[in-house]
Amino acid sequence: MDCSLTNTLPKPKTISVNGKVIPREVIAREVQNHPAEKPILAWQAAARALVVRELLLQESARQRIEAEPLCDAEGRSETDEEAAMRTLIEREVTTPEPDEAACLRFYEQNRQRFRSGDLYEAAHILIASRPDDVAARTEARLMAENILAAVRSDPVLFAEFARSHSALQDLGAGGRPAWSVDARPDGCRVRGGAGADAARRIRYR
Repeated sequence: MDCSLTNTLPKPKTISVNGKVIPREVIAREVQNHPAEKPILAWQAAARALVVRELLLQESARQRIEAEPLCDAEGRSETDEEAAMRTLIEREVTTPEPDEAACLRFYEQNRQRFRSGDLYEAAHILIASRPDDVAARTEARLMAENILAAVRSDPVLFAEFARSHSALQDLGAGGRPAWSVDARPDGCRVRGGAGADAARRIRYR
């Protein structure tokens, strides 16, 4: 029994544009410019790009377009073919100018693209202790857990605990600092926000 897959695989199809064949080795070289999850998808994208390129070249030749190659900011120059395709596109493709109604319609259909990420106003209480003082850290943790339990029961207490128990003296109203809440590495913290669920967690450094 012959177990070869030769007869089961489909024969490669020849790709041509108006009778001009695009060789498979040319497509293989183009594949590197079209990363994809599967090799077949990269191959199809490469073939499609080369078909479009060939169509543009044939049309620019039909119109007898002669274009002067341009250079980019790094001094790299277009090839004659690239210049011809660019000139053809500039000549034939018209980009409509959107009016206010079109802009508003696009915005309404794509709101998620025009919003920034969520912003949070953080607040925290620092119960300080030296990292090498085991007894002090144990006491600090107990105090922090007691505060956390109280604030979870009544979030309104957070600001009062921040004023009366936080080791930081530069906090604003309600335990809100003017700098990042992660700026101090020498204690444990009850962290929270200004909303109802003010107390979040205790962190040790």
